[in-house]
Amino acid sequence: MKKSAQMYIAWLGRRNPLLDDYLAKLFPLNMTPDQLQINLVFREVSSIIDKKLLDFIKSTKREISIEETRQALEKIREDDFTLYKNGEKSLFHSLFHPQKKID
Repeated sequence: MKKSAQMYIAWLGRRNPLLDDYLAKLFPLNMTPDQLQINLVFREVSSIIDKKLLDFIKSTKREISIEETRQALEKIREDDFTLYKNGEKSLFHSLFHPQKKID
């Protein structure tokens, strides 16, 4: 997995006494740089999925059931995987597999 500048900043900032109080809630001191990278990817993916799910809920103009939520999440995943598989810009699959291309 490609290491990002954001991951290194978080890792170094976590060891800085000035930023320690704020970052301690986000990133425990015992996290390795690789674990931080995965954590940052998960945060980004969750915000993307959350936005898509909220858009779906707004489009229904009503509360949705747990089963409808599961179906909406599965559709979000399938649609993004199709984009990724076809070599198009996906919302989050490319974050997990930046260099891989699926045939």
